[in-house]
Amino acid sequence: MNSKNKMLSGIGWTYAERLLAQVVSFLVSIVLARLVSPQAFGLIAIVQVFITICDALTIGGFGNALIQTRKVSNEDFCSICWFSVGISVLLYFLLFFSAPYVQSFYDMAGLCWVMRVMGLRIIISAYNSIQQAFIQRKMEFKKFFFSTLGGTLFSAIVGLTMAYKGFGVWALVAQYMTNSIVDTMVLYFTIEWKPQLIFSLKSIKKLWKFGFGILLSTLTYTLKDSIRSIIIGKKYSADSLAYYNQGKKYPNLVMSDIVDSLGKVLFPFLSEKQENRSEIKNYMRKSVRATSFLLCPILAGIVAVADTFVYAFLTAKWADSIIYMRILTLVYIARPLCTVFQKSILAIGKSSINLCHEIITSLLTIVLILIAIFYFNSIPLIAWSYVIVTIIGTVFFAFFVKKYFNYSFKEMLIDYAPSFLLSCFMAICVFFMGRIQINIWIKLIIQIIAGVTIYLGLAVLFRFDVMNILIKKISRRNEK
Repeated sequence: MNSKNKMLSGIGWTYAERLLAQVVSFLVSIVLARLVSPQAFGLIAIVQVFITICDALTIGGFGNALIQTRKVSNEDFCSICWFSVGISVLLYFLLFFSAPYVQSFYDMAGLCWVMRVMGLRIIISAYNSIQQAFIQRKMEFKKFFFSTLGGTLFSAIVGLTMAYKGFGVWALVAQYMTNSIVDTMVLYFTIEWKPQLIFSLKSIKKLWKFGFGILLSTLTYTLKDSIRSIIIGKKYSADSLAYYNQGKKYPNLVMSDIVDSLGKVLFPFLSEKQENRSEIKNYMRKSVRATSFLLCPILAGIVAVADTFVYAFLTAKWADSIIYMRILTLVYIARPLCTVFQKSILAIGKSSINLCHEIITSLLTIVLILIAIFYFNSIPLIAWSYVIVTIIGTVFFAFFVKKYFNYSFKEMLIDYAPSFLLSCFMAICVFFMGRIQINIWIKLIIQIIAGVTIYLGLAVLFRFDVMNILIKKISRRNEK
């Protein structure tokens, strides 16, 4: 299979894996939101902040180094694996002994043991990150699909069963842990690579330069992303954090996994072509057009139907999350561009640019959050700061993409703007349909059908490139 077919196959299997995960996670999260209190979700959100930071320290860069480096050996894989696992064990013990102090800081009963149990995932993730690097390097994304299938379904059963039995926050913990464990176990039995008792400092040094840059970038990004949850949980309440996170969850569930899947496939594919920048530019343009055509209407639709969705699925007890859902959905408006630009820059080994991006956006994040809290005392403005920083970060990457790939701002606008503008028009129409006073479920169905019809109909009318390609392929199949 040539590299282009590998990429297309990889995108297909990766999107299938993410679609499966999204559908199951979506259904499970709705049921859990009805069964478990907002306070329990807030507690889990606080614990996840600390685990995410530890994950960034453990797996932030060396997995990417294994993918980007042109030649790597089994010795390299094993050395990075044991190095990452060793760091993860140290971080877990740090987390274990600091848990009582975190509980005291937030004044939340039960947080200590939840953190100690969920923290075990750090060690699992360290090993799993090397498995994922092996799969991405080999572009065997089909195996991701089956590992996700096992982990997602099994964890859903465990979480829902415990929630129905009244285990509260521990139902969320069980779902979280079983997903990681099963996912890792399935990959252990399905991929060729297995860790051996091999360790070489030479391998660590070889991958250190690129990996350390990505590590610092990932850690900076994680701290920047986590600071909002840390501050909201401390200054306001667990309930306020739960509403913020619930508003963030559904656009993140729909968008982040899809965009991350694109990044997983693009990075190894473009790394293979790092010597041919004109070819990379060609694939960048195709990726931007395809992802904007697919993702912009989904984002616009979420903004338009947010209130209908929350009242229909989550009930009125989550009504305070509607405003955050609308604002935080806008974070992903520029994410397709940002992901394509970032992976292209990393593919040619420019990890220092990524680090610079994270430092600048992190400083800007801190300034805007301080203004939102101490001057305006507003959680919605904290959410808006997220949107502003994401857009500025994308513009930052765009300058370097123009420099290294000769991808002009005009070309970026031509590739992205049509889908964005059409999606905005569709969202306005769908939003005003939501003002009709009818049964909530009928209203949601009408909004969704109208949104899809308006968007696809206008895409055909204005002869969008992506739509024309799809129509031609369908016509050819019918002729056969």
